Amino acid sequence: IIIYQQPEELYSTGDIINLPLKITSSSDIDGFFKMQLICNGLETEIYKEYVVLSAGQEKEINPSIPLITSLVGRSTGNCVIKAVLIEDYVLTSEFQISDVINLELIDNGAEFYPEEKVIIEGEAIKENGDLTEGFIDIVMFLDGSEPISFSDTVKNGYFYIEYPLDKNVKAGAYAVRIDVYEKNSLGEITNKGFLDYSISVLQVPTNLEILFETQKVEPGTNFKVKAILHDQTGEKIDSRVVIIVENPKKDIKGQSEVATDEYFEVPILSNEKASEWSVIATSNELKAESNFSIIESAKIKTEILNRTLLITNIGNV
Repeated sequence: IIIYQQPEELYSTGDIINLPLKITSSSDIDGFFKMQLICNGLETEIYKEYVVLSAGQEKEINPSIPLITSLVGRSTGNCVIKAVLIEDYVLTSEFQISDVINLELIDNGAEFYPEEKVIIEGEAIKENGDLTEGFIDIVMFLDGSEPISFSDTVKNGYFYIEYPLDKNVKAGAYAVRIDVYEKNSLGEITNKGFLDYSISVLQVPTNLEILFETQKVEPGTNFKVKAILHDQTGEKIDSRVVIIVENPKKDIKGQSEVATDEYFEVPILSNEKASEWSVIATSNELKAESNFSIIESAKIKTEILNRTLLITNIGNV
């Protein structure tokens, strides 16, 4: 058995191995000629032909071995082909079969705002150096949220996908899983590769809320107010806020810049008239206004001096 051409060093699943050879003998031959693919100790028959030769005759055989699942199974790794004629055999040189697709991303940024397009661009090259022609599936995960999935095709080893984020997408660090694969005519996956990385969806201030400890304030106490900044899904955003407290005459009775979700206190005089005051909060170009009431408070202070009762009105009515 004379092998004219040894296998190449590396094949990807789905490739074809051409192995031209010649059978010659000095005696009559009447039996099966077989070829077996041996990968990591696993033997798979890939070719079989009945050969009848008289002494001195020669026969050329040009088998083309497609590396498809239906023929070679999932054989990968370090392999040789064993050509057997009755009791004689020869082995080819060692070669490798790989089902791996190597992925490489082009830097497209890692931080995105709601309604911005996530761009995923890259190359998919098989281990034998051939360009991938197949499909890509992408899944984005965030703990506690529904995964975001989308798919496309890979052409000439290149993929480019734009995915517009929803305006209400939840902020956080998303784990991104990219799967690229090829299929044969039977729909079987031949070569595959994957890549994991992460992107961040940023918080966008969308709402500013004013909260009072109590909306009816008694004179002689401290009025407490805070502002909470919300993002696109209602989650809190840590930031700074300017709070202004005004009386009905628009006189500023208190003003400060504080952290969001932190109370700002304004003392209310004990004789402040019952009225409705306003609060104005501004943060990240958002503005909110709300009102609170100073309620009526009827209070007196009594003293006895030299058998005289002194009564003082210390309330606001």
